[in-house]
Amino acid sequence: MNYFLMLVILAVCGGAYYEYTAQQEIILTDQQQISDLTNKTTSLQSENKKLTDDQTQIIENLADAQKKVANLTEQLKNAAKTGVVAPVSANPAPPVTYASLPGIPTPNNLGTIITQDGRAFQNCQLLAVEADGITFNHTLGITKVLFPFLPHDLQKRFGYDFQKDVAQTKAEVQYQEEKRKAAAAVSADGK
Repeated sequence: MNYFLMLVILAVCGGAYYEYTAQQEIILTDQQQISDLTNKTTSLQSENKKLTDDQTQIIENLADAQKKVANLTEQLKNAAKTGVVAPVSANPAPPVTYASLPGIPTPNNLGTIITQDGRAFQNCQLLAVEADGITFNHTLGITKVLFPFLPHDLQKRFGYDFQKDVAQTKAEVQYQEEKRKAAAAVSADGK
């Protein structure tokens, strides 16, 4: 009977010891994961600081470049007044704006854009207006959307005219067709 009682006590103690070691392994694993996450957090914080410093430097460089452009524009205007160079155009090309950077005076917030083909972009900030479309950044990156795919309100805002675009396309098609016919005539004469 004493042996049986000792055997039961040993079994209970063995089970408790097994549970204790299993819990210790879990604790060690959790501590290792916490340590890894702490290291990753520290690394991400240092990368974030570097990106913030880079962004600040870019903003400063952009402000310096804008000052230089303004200064050069003023010099050109003064030179045009004195007759040294041709007059500066009254409608220069619009400058590219980097609205996603803080510190730029006009943010050009476009909000949410849902294109004609059903793509949706959230938190859009205008970066550039180009001849065939607009470029903007959004929550997932940077995208260029051609004017025909923009919503009608944005087409109107940026001066896109579908009829004018169609007429221009027809003129381009006609030009390409005439060019093809001329090339065919030249090759037929050369045979």
